[in-house]
Amino acid sequence: MLNDDDVRLLVTPRPQPMEGPLGYLLRAADANGYPKLQWLARLAGLHHIDPFEPPPDGKLEAVLNLPTGSLDHLFYPTLPDKQGGTRVRFGAGNVRRSAIGVKRSPVCPHCLAEAGYARMAWDLSVIPVCPRHGSRLLDMCPDCGKPFTWSRAKLCTCSCGRDLRTLSAPRAGDAAVALGNAVLKKAGLSDCDVEALPFPPEFDAMGLAEAVDLVTFLGAWAVGRGIGTGRRLVAHLGHSARHTMLDSAARVLAEWPEGFYALLDNVRANTGEKATRTGLQNEFGSFVPTLYHPDFLVFENTPGLIAPAQFVRTAFETYIEKHWTGGFVRRGNTRLVRGDVMEPQHLPLTEAARQLGMHPSVVRRFIDSGHLAAVSRPMNKRCLILVDRDSLAAFHVTSADLLDLQGALGVAGLSKAPFLNLVKAGLVRAARGPAADGSHIWQFRKREIERFLSRVFSHVSANDETDRGVSFEDALRSVTWHGFKVGDLVSEVLAGNLPILRLNPSERGLAQCCFAQPDLDTLISRRRPPRAGSVTIPEAAKMLGLNGEATYDLVDRNLLRTAAAATQGRAHLLVPLDAIEEFRGTYIGAAELAKELGSSPRYVVAALEDLHIMPITGPRIDQGRQYFYLRGQIDAEVRTLLSSVVTASLDAASATKSPWRDGTRSAAVI
Repeated sequence: MLNDDDVRLLVTPRPQPMEGPLGYLLRAADANGYPKLQWLARLAGLHHIDPFEPPPDGKLEAVLNLPTGSLDHLFYPTLPDKQGGTRVRFGAGNVRRSAIGVKRSPVCPHCLAEAGYARMAWDLSVIPVCPRHGSRLLDMCPDCGKPFTWSRAKLCTCSCGRDLRTLSAPRAGDAAVALGNAVLKKAGLSDCDVEALPFPPEFDAMGLAEAVDLVTFLGAWAVGRGIGTGRRLVAHLGHSARHTMLDSAARVLAEWPEGFYALLDNVRANTGEKATRTGLQNEFGSFVPTLYHPDFLVFENTPGLIAPAQFVRTAFETYIEKHWTGGFVRRGNTRLVRGDVMEPQHLPLTEAARQLGMHPSVVRRFIDSGHLAAVSRPMNKRCLILVDRDSLAAFHVTSADLLDLQGALGVAGLSKAPFLNLVKAGLVRAARGPAADGSHIWQFRKREIERFLSRVFSHVSANDETDRGVSFEDALRSVTWHGFKVGDLVSEVLAGNLPILRLNPSERGLAQCCFAQPDLDTLISRRRPPRAGSVTIPEAAKMLGLNGEATYDLVDRNLLRTAAAATQGRAHLLVPLDAIEEFRGTYIGAAELAKELGSSPRYVVAALEDLHIMPITGPRIDQGRQYFYLRGQIDAEVRTLLSSVVTASLDAASATKSPWRDGTRSAAVI
């Protein structure tokens, strides 16, 4: 075997700026006629050449007739790392060892033709583009279909003999080229003037190691194959897939933060949308633990140890705050950087109910009625409901003017029954309630009640203040004896027929009103008795063929007109005969239709629903006793359709009639 001191190469190529270690050694072996670069290792007495470990004692430089240590800058020596990872020097910076790919030998045909050597930048796996020519790197021969490796005989020739300098490289995406050039400049391996994209200033300030890790992380998740940081994924991808990763990461960074938000939407679509549980981990998979790992984008002796990770985490938390609808984050979350100050855009139903001081079921009714904006997520047998914060704030402003029934009674100065009589008479309008939107909770707007009181108080007359008058309570008791209700009394005031003598400041609402006794006497004397030809409500029920409860229900819903009357100080309602005829001509009951057709009311209601004809009252409409329709809706054509449907139903029923139905037994049964 030859001694190291006796072996010297005849040709010693000069190492080029930004040239890679294996590329230089292959070029030197080719220049001296050796079939593989491993021959240089043999000449130097080395078992093999490791690009991550410069040969000791200057053995390789001695074979190449170079000063000892002159090749050290080409290699990627390992650096100490207290975080437990393996970092190597790469150009003017350092990266994780997994970011360097030496199993294959990607090339840029244009660079080989122009410069004749392999650039160090081609060994960085996450940057599969050439910024100088705007093209993708090639890692496979189009003739033999085999990947390029460092075991070939010539730098510029494939093992099959194809000249690599004549290959055609596809065009790389502009975003990928811009990002690749930005990363390589951090390593001092690019002097190209490429049009820059508006990357975030935090990315521009990053070191090489952080930038490579961030590009790998974003690219792996952007192509839907994110697991952890994505470093292991890159080693198993071809250059075409790596280009897709780089281009995707470039678009995310160029459109920051909206591009990052779109990436998170994509992560959720691939990871969390099908989840059956809520929470960040279930929605985003391993994205969250990777992002918040203590070593994420942190390297020893690199500038900005905290800023690189915080910049991405802050954008993520902003997304959670403003755009995430898959769960909720409570204040004080120790994992999140801004956990103590975050104000998520969506709140869980229970939290919204707590802020509103309502039961969650009441809040759900406000959501169903459109007063609150919310999103819902089915979670197995449950449903997660998240209320929009802006909608909740607007509802707070709106509901600040709302009063419940007790609050409205206090402002109006009335008890429950007289106040609801004002509502029924239309003098006070409810914001919510049985008569407003079917809700069982009454709510009123304070300003509307105050405007109503202002209208009433505007009828105060300028009389002698020495006359104390009759209080509102006594006046109401007096007129009620003659068939009046509080609505009738207030209507007379608003019509100018009953002036208010004065207002008692010690009372509230309508209770402040005081009247002159002569004015009350005049009002009572004008009260006309009910005209002849009226019947009581039970008598009207018999005339209409209805039961008493259903008839009283029609009166309560103002479908059957009545007139107030008073007999011996007792007020009661009478139904004029013309009101009965008016009702018959306007409405028709489902029971009456069923009797005409020989069917049941329930079947008639279902058949009319199929014809898109809905009742105006009924159990499923407004909790009415019976279903009634407008008679004009049930014309001759509808009656014909109903008759045919009922006949067909009866024919079908008779065809399947039980053999026991007519008292005989068929032979089959016997």
